[in-house]
Amino acid sequence: MLLSIDAAISFTNNVFVGNESGNYGGAICFTHGRYQKVYGGRFEGNKATQYGGIYVYDTQITLYGVEFSGNVPNNGGGNIKIGQ
Repeated sequence: MLLSIDAAISFTNNVFVGNESGNYGGAICFTHGRYQKVYGGRFEGNKATQYGGIYVYDTQITLYGVEFSGNVPNNGGGNIKIGQ
């Protein structure tokens, strides 16, 4: 799992498969950051206590051409959560 706090990150055509987190976002957790960009790629079979694929809080994000499949949370949404 990747945790980004107060940083600007860009991903292109990355694959996040089978990651696990005991907190938010099985693959990626962006909080209190700058503008995040995810172009292409796939999030598949990631697991977390909350929001299986990506969790975004107090951060701007662009997702373009990204596939989500089978991301599993114990609570909350399966693929992505964007909150403020």
